Amino acid sequence: MLPSFPFYPWRFNSVPRKFWDSLQNKKSYIAYLVLELKLRENDMEELYRLKQSDFRLHNGNGLLAKFDGSVSRLISTVFQEYHWLPWKFNHNDKGTYYLR
Repeated sequence: MLPSFPFYPWRFNSVPRKFWDSLQNKKSYIAYLVLELKLRENDMEELYRLKQSDFRLHNGNGLLAKFDGSVSRLISTVFQEYHWLPWKFNHNDKGTYYLR
């Protein structure tokens, strides 16, 4: 019997085709990243702290590429129900702007 452990598709060399098209997969990855970075869970304000390098170091390049490398665009698209303030995102983010 194999030991029980979480399964994270993004930890492999590649994810299945159209994997990042799923909103749930995007949210699952961001939840994973919050845990990996030891950010406060369920605190949307913590997502302002995410940087491109966080995605690169934690196997999220493919997801970030779908948003042209823009963390702010990714976060504001995935969590549209939250009122995002564009100036609070990391200033080194490529293409920081707010989508509504």
